[in-house]
Amino acid sequence: MLDADRLSLMGNLRSGLPGFYHWPDSNASIGLRTELARGGDLLHLFWLIPITTASSSGEEWEDVADTVPLERRPRHFGGYSFYFRGPGLRGTGCGRRVSCGPPGAPFDTGPVKG
Repeated sequence: MLDADRLSLMGNLRSGLPGFYHWPDSNASIGLRTELARGGDLLHLFWLIPITTASSSGEEWEDVADTVPLERRPRHFGGYSFYFRGPGLRGTGCGRRVSCGPPGAPFDTGPVKG
């Protein structure tokens, strides 16, 4: 899972700075670039996934990209906490705020419970 606060502490949420996050217990990594702006903060994610077909002799890879809205909230003693802003189920825009999200899947926070 991606953790917005961990990315911030590692310096990966500075505007315009490209970076990578590598999970310590696996071979997986993901590229990222952040845009911090008055109109809304965005985290651009990019990674590769293997494509397997019956006819392929070697491993082929597909580029995948996603953009996730970010929200900055001021902390009591300075600085900011970062959150991913969920786009909602199939893009309906629920806008739920979460600190962790699954890589490799759309940031779908699921249906809103009443």
